[in-house]
Parts: sequence; structure tokens; C-alpha cells
Amino acid sequence: FTDSYGVRLGGEARRRLRANLTLFGRGAVSGLVSTTRSSGTTNRGITLVSWNATDNHENLVVDASAGLAWRCGRLEVAAGYEWSSWKNSIQSRRIRFTDQPDYEDLLLEGAFARVALNY
Repeated sequence: FTDSYGVRLGGEARRRLRANLTLFGRGAVSGLVSTTRSSGTTNRGITLVSWNATDNHENLVVDASAGLAWRCGRLEVAAGYEWSSWKNSIQSRRIRFTDQPDYEDLLLEGAFARVALNY
């Protein structure tokens, strides 16, 4: 279980290609302070290992996307590619006999499609 708090700064740019068609790009960066609580038990051969830990750590999150959007009145249909990188976010399941858990990065990326009704 992880709680995170921080600040986020981002922006968006649009370039009109035709009357209803635009090229867009957006990006954001977040600085987070997180508290992770974990517990569990695992069997390491003939040794049973249990843990119950709380750890504070920092995360950097970077988001970016680009694509095309078509608008007709209040309706907008968009498609593009999105990339989101969460540094130092996933607590690894490796059991080590130290006070500091290991953290790994999470990368989410792929194509997206969006239909929105703006008001």
C-alpha cells in the first residue's frame, strides 16, 4: 500500500492543421513523496521469512503524449501515443535482510483513443 503527495507541473500545445483537425502534445512532471507499507511471508527452502515494513521514498513521474484530435461542436475524438515513467515506484518482492527495500521503475506506454463531450 502506498500513499503519495507532491506537486505536478504540465502543459499542452495544439496546432490547427485544418478547420476541425489539430495536432497536440502534452507533458507533465511530478515530484512525489511516498510512504509504502508492506508485509508478508515467504518460504525460502526450509526457512520461513516474514516482514512488516514501512518506508518513505521519493518518486519522479514524467508523462508525455502526442496525437491528432478531430472536433465537431462539443464532441472531440482523439488518438495518439502516450508514455508515462514512474521512477522509484515499485517495491520489489526480493527478500533481502536489510532495512532498505529495493524499488524499481514502472514504464507505461502505448497507443490511446479518446472520445470526449466538452461542455
